[in-house]
Amino acid sequence: MESERRKDFDAVYKEYRHEIFRAALVSIHNPNDAEDITQEAFIRYYVYCSHSEVSNPKSWLMVTAKNLALNYVKHAKYERLLHEEENIENMLECEPDLADIFFENMWKREVLKYTDKILEVVKARNKRWYDALIYAYCMEMPRRDIANCMGISVKALSSMLQRAKNWIKENYKDEFDHIISA
Repeated sequence: MESERRKDFDAVYKEYRHEIFRAALVSIHNPNDAEDITQEAFIRYYVYCSHSEVSNPKSWLMVTAKNLALNYVKHAKYERLLHEEENIENMLECEPDLADIFFENMWKREVLKYTDKILEVVKARNKRWYDALIYAYCMEMPRRDIANCMGISVKALSSMLQRAKNWIKENYKDEFDHIISA
């Protein structure tokens, strides 16, 4: 099952990676950041597809990349400051610490594992919570758009997201704390 999922993902990646990259590049005009947004969109697609079926992968990826790019532009000033700080740190360090890279990659895998587990349980418990969480935190859609898509008010959506997060915190406190600290 996992190998079939991987093959499907690989096919979607090969077919749409250039279009998603171009869409991100048009929004932010920086090839390195556009590549990061493209990778993030595909990571989110992979996680989402482990729980739900996507009827139109290109649309899903375009919307996700667009939202990621919009958020990037919105927070670009803070990103630049952090990037400059990293550049200063990198200049002070001559070579990357391979152990740090290894443990960072292990940490990312662990966070994805916990996220997968929690999303599976949320989907089984309450599909609307799951949809709201995916739209808000995976696709990073604006709250107004999510509310319209789900046919509810923004206030009801905020309340739904809060209830879902509280339920996750109550039932998966250790995993939730682990993800949040990532």
